[in-house]
Amino acid sequence: MSNEINPNAAVLNARDLMAQKDRIENEILEFEGILRGQNIGMHEPLIDSSGFPRDDVDLVAVRTARARIIGIRLECR
Repeated sequence: MSNEINPNAAVLNARDLMAQKDRIENEILEFEGILRGQNIGMHEPLIDSSGFPRDDVDLVAVRTARARIIGIRLECR
């Protein structure tokens, strides 16, 4: 048994990893697009100055997008 790396296997593995990276980046971009569509980012408050939920954003969509972005970033560490 040798420790040699099969060049073809290494190339295929690299391609698989690049495709996985592209899928992850596209998923993040999709969720960031949801946030942009709501005119909100990752850190703006979801409550108004009176402490009530904002009525100018879809809170479920924003919270879901934020949670997925955070989850994806943590998985990639």
